[in-house]
Amino acid sequence: MRIISHPSKQRVPATLRYDASQLPNPHDEPALRPRDGRSPQVQQWLCDHDDFARVLAALTRRAHAAAKNTAAKNTDVTIAIACSAGKHRSVALAELLAASLAEKGHEVAVEHSALNTHQKRQGKTAAASSKSTKQRGYDHRHKRTRKALLATMTQGQPCWWCGKPMYREPERNPDGRPLAADHINAGGAARHETAGRLLHFTCNSQRQDGTNDNTRPALGIQPNREPNTTPAPAFRWK
Repeated sequence: MRIISHPSKQRVPATLRYDASQLPNPHDEPALRPRDGRSPQVQQWLCDHDDFARVLAALTRRAHAAAKNTAAKNTDVTIAIACSAGKHRSVALAELLAASLAEKGHEVAVEHSALNTHQKRQGKTAAASSKSTKQRGYDHRHKRTRKALLATMTQGQPCWWCGKPMYREPERNPDGRPLAADHINAGGAARHETAGRLLHFTCNSQRQDGTNDNTRPALGIQPNREPNTTPAPAFRWK
């Protein structure tokens, strides 16, 4: 599966398309403007908006279904995600979508045309997703560990990655998804270490193998902004 982020003015052949230009724009935040959508700070800022989280969840479901439908035909799925400049929203959405699909076992290649990057997650997402869940460190032991962590957690305790509260009930979490068991040491899953804490599902996806832990949003102060009162845009494929 390929996911391509690109500027709106660029036309990319694709199986599925989504225009992220209607989503909140990190470019409007001076502290985020110099970064691109690969930045954890940019991704967290976007995930704080309910409409972005809903779009990510809908994209994941649709792409997963499309991949299953085309597998029997021996064809591949290409997903094109656009935004005005192809730097913030489309890139962040492509990165988080790739992480979500890798969790479902898909091999994902990500390209950011405006950033001139073409990669298969450099042995992280795509390489890991080509292995079995046991090889990737997510076997039955991992599931038992997650269950034990959930049983002993304190409701509302802060997420190590973003600093926001965590809850057993998925609908109470910022991303509306179940908590994920996280390996504390960078690369711990590949070494079959036991998970030692819980993170929000989206935060766990952002962390990837932990090589960029020094950029986690909880280390810095999030940019101030007015509460988002704009109605959530209608989700539609193009």
